[in-house]
Amino acid sequence: MNSTKFGLLRTLAVIGKVDAQPLYLSQLPISGSLHNVVFVATEHDTVYAFDADTGATLWSVSVANGESPIYVVAMSKDGQGKYHHRLHALDVTTGSEMFSGPKEVQATFPKSGGQTTFDPGQYKERPGLLLLNGVVYLSFSSHCDGGAYTDWVMGHNQTTLAQMSVLNIGPNGGGPSIWMSGGAPAADAAGNIYVLAANGAFETTLDANGFRTRETSTTRS
Repeated sequence: MNSTKFGLLRTLAVIGKVDAQPLYLSQLPISGSLHNVVFVATEHDTVYAFDADTGATLWSVSVANGESPIYVVAMSKDGQGKYHHRLHALDVTTGSEMFSGPKEVQATFPKSGGQTTFDPGQYKERPGLLLLNGVVYLSFSSHCDGGAYTDWVMGHNQTTLAQMSVLNIGPNGGGPSIWMSGGAPAADAAGNIYVLAANGAFETTLDANGFRTRETSTTRS
């Protein structure tokens, strides 16, 4: 690449805004030919596979209704006004659902005096997904800063989509939320996961496992 060759190659038309990070796979066999493929997911819950060299649409699929994979989380609203988050595993060559998906995202977590329950209408899966050691990790920010949101990190098995773990680092209310500017959580060689939380209460009292137990003051970043 040099200054004479750098520039716009093509415009790819999609339905809805593109907030999710595109994914690129090279030399992927589709319909009997090898393609360099760019995958794009939009706010209209549509996933596209484009030929990176020609711009041709190889396939597209809607994941709004919930009826070697690529994982996406789709947020939708049903006819009764209820929100849903669903984890999909899509075949990268056809866009078809895998592993009997999609999987409805649900969770609870202990808090002072009881438990807090994941409310799909209060959250959006803003950060990218993390695939680590056979687990797909989902992390959530608030949906337009509405309601008494906190934050969630959930792990789902990569081949069954079954939920394996749930963590809420501010379960007692008042935030925080995991934003990450759309970027996925980071992980190190030891399997530790790193996220950035903001817009919430700062809890300084820790339990025996090193997690916070109550809110003491408020901070924003």
